[in-house]
Amino acid sequence: MAANKSDRTAVPAKGAKRTVKPAPRRRRVKSGDTGPTSGAAAVERNAVDENISSATEAETNALQDILAGRSPVDARQLAQALLRKQQKRAREAGAETEDELNADWRNGGYPYKYLMPRKSYERQKYRLQVELLKFQAWVRESGQKVITCSRAATPRARAARSSASWST
Repeated sequence: MAANKSDRTAVPAKGAKRTVKPAPRRRRVKSGDTGPTSGAAAVERNAVDENISSATEAETNALQDILAGRSPVDARQLAQALLRKQQKRAREAGAETEDELNADWRNGGYPYKYLMPRKSYERQKYRLQVELLKFQAWVRESGQKVITCSRAATPRARAARSSASWST
């Protein structure tokens, strides 16, 4: 009897060899979907690497969506042109560009000339999240009251935030 690949309950034709699917391998709980626990540095490294991988995958998917439907020749040319532009930008930027200020940063523009490298961003974000969790634990243990101040990026967001913060 011919069976679809998705139909696992099909009975094989007479005389055909029956293939037995091996039972799934059992995994111990400690080898589950948890990251390393050998130390703080290993946990941080794992979290940063996972975030970089996720961001890279999302960006790759976005590029694939852009290239979808194009002829393979056009897609290859577009990808090569993008790569050449990025390589040129990297050569012009030099090695240490993370702290290079933008010319109009004093006028409210984005303060840095280039975005942070993904790895540096993820590492700093992870460390800030750890500090925030420590702070949260301290507030819960001590029962202290906390006031936070933040600046919204747009006038609409500022208006919404100020009206929400004064409501009781």
